[in-house]
Amino acid sequence: MAVMAFAGDQAQNFHYSPTGNATSQKAANVTFTARADRTRVAFYSVYYNTRSDDHSSLCGPVIDDV
Repeated sequence: MAVMAFAGDQAQNFHYSPTGNATSQKAANVTFTARADRTRVAFYSVYYNTRSDDHSSLCGPVIDDV
């Protein structure tokens, strides 16, 4: 799985390999410089799909400690 983080015109990406453990965690630090009073921040999970009709498969990257 790859996660892309965007802030304004800046971008960073992170790659994760599955370990088969549903509780495994890998932290990534993202640092951006705001270029305006308001800067939009967005996260996108690449190559990862979930279905909204199957609540058992809703998992993926979690954003914490912002």
